[in-house]
Amino acid sequence: MKVFAPIFHFMAICAGLIILISQGSESQAGAHDFSVEAGITLQQLSGGASYIYPLQPGFQIGFSRKFGPRIDGLIEFVSGNVYTDSTKTSRYSFGSKSENRVETFQTRRLMLSFRYWITNPERNISPFVRAGIGFDSWKKLDGAGSQVILTTGINDNPTPFKTEELILGLGIGVDFKLTDHVGAIVDFRGARYTGAGAEFKPEVEEGRAQSLFAIGARLRYSFGGGEERDEWKMERSWNVTESSRASVIPESTRDSDGDGVIDDRDRCKLTPRGAEVDTRGCPLDEDADGVYDGLDDCPNTPSTAGGSVDIHGCPIDTDFDGVPDYADRCPDGPVGALVDAGGCPVDSDNDGVPDGLDNCPSVGEGIVVDQHGCPDMTPLHQPMILHIDYEPGSYEIDTRTSQKLKELAKLLQVTPAVTLRVIGYTDDIGPSEVNKLLSEKRARRVRDFLVRKGVDQARIKAMGRGETNFLADNSTRVGRKKNRRVEISFDFQ
Repeated sequence: MKVFAPIFHFMAICAGLIILISQGSESQAGAHDFSVEAGITLQQLSGGASYIYPLQPGFQIGFSRKFGPRIDGLIEFVSGNVYTDSTKTSRYSFGSKSENRVETFQTRRLMLSFRYWITNPERNISPFVRAGIGFDSWKKLDGAGSQVILTTGINDNPTPFKTEELILGLGIGVDFKLTDHVGAIVDFRGARYTGAGAEFKPEVEEGRAQSLFAIGARLRYSFGGGEERDEWKMERSWNVTESSRASVIPESTRDSDGDGVIDDRDRCKLTPRGAEVDTRGCPLDEDADGVYDGLDDCPNTPSTAGGSVDIHGCPIDTDFDGVPDYADRCPDGPVGALVDAGGCPVDSDNDGVPDGLDNCPSVGEGIVVDQHGCPDMTPLHQPMILHIDYEPGSYEIDTRTSQKLKELAKLLQVTPAVTLRVIGYTDDIGPSEVNKLLSEKRARRVRDFLVRKGVDQARIKAMGRGETNFLADNSTRVGRKKNRRVEISFDFQ
């Protein structure tokens, strides 16, 4: 905190001087509807980190528009890096040396906020509160800020520690009016990371920082409008009453709803501002969707929509597939899936995972796939043991095993990086030399079957090991049957 003491003292002195100068007076210039803002911010993360995040500088730019005497909307972009420091013991310290940095939190956030002025915003000093929503495209890098750190994803897979996440914000501040067009703003803001958009393992979610705090200072340039608002003129007049305020406009020419039709002729005196009206002052709705022309962003919505539109008059599209609900045969399709003209998901390879969500869209029909549409490699993670029902001295494949090998061949055709070792075994009945040759024939017969089904022979190595590696006792018929087998093991290149 010692680092900021001179700054706080200077700001307090400046604030006191401004209050003394402005005591009892207000700016008489006109109100402006728009402003651009730019400045710096000091920001830090809080919660979940093993190291301290000291305050670090960033920059911010924004654009605002007034929506009422004391309300405006602000869209702003804030960018900066926040570092953990292994030597810091207080989160209120400032900066960090590069050699002490452990992690870098890179934040690029876009916020939409609304500000409410507690006092007349045309005064020289105007406090306000703010609330907003936005998203932060953030990532965690190493201490040098050059490489993204890996963490554990929701499926236990290694994943980059970055995402685009929904955030909620609150803040307070003061606007200092310097001239008619120029002002300075100082505010304190807090943002909460909601977890929406992040897909990390629960323990990673619990352990990461959840809040970001910032102190900002920026210059504001206001423009547009330029005429003093009637509300402020009335506040400065001690003798003006509500009745005299209304009498400023003659009754015969008054237009309460501002639609261009005077009240004496207006049959719809409560028409919302901006709506187009007929000669009687009543709002028009050409496409009969319940949203008046002039306020309707989609004024030509077809009647088949049946009024299924949003507040802006545009057709609703529940699953965001580009086909509005009224024309969508599958209005609840998964978000992100490619759809046909009727709004139904397209599945080119018929694997049950729609195109657009399918990471392997060309897998053939009949292949078992995972949730991402790629071949399920689980059967290849351990050797396949084929207990073929051989006749004594035979090496022909039975019907049951043929069906299993057909399914294996389909999987191998879409996994070209997998190689195979096919090994034949026998029981101990008969000469070992004969059994060794018989096991080789059995292995080669399995290899040839897979080759006929489309598997490249170069990927398959067949061999026989005869009377070895018994699985059961050869003294029983059941045991000898288990030992007469072919094993297929898989290698991933």
